[in-house]
Amino acid sequence: MATEILRYAFQNEELLWEALQAYGSGVYFVNQHLLRQGNRSLSTIGGAVIELAVTHRCYREQKTPGWCQLAFGYM
Repeated sequence: MATEILRYAFQNEELLWEALQAYGSGVYFVNQHLLRQGNRSLSTIGGAVIELAVTHRCYREQKTPGWCQLAFGYM
């Protein structure tokens, strides 16, 4: 869903998945890689970047408020 909303193909989808894991989600390892502090910093940055991208797309394409709320609901 994130790739469709952003219209961007990530080179490393495992890093995208890691970035979207919320702090405290219970995910502490990705491919034997320890997520420090339960991924707190990367999830904060990832969430902010996704929110900015969706907001920009809503503004640029003049999406309806309902579309934007639905998009944010998937995050």
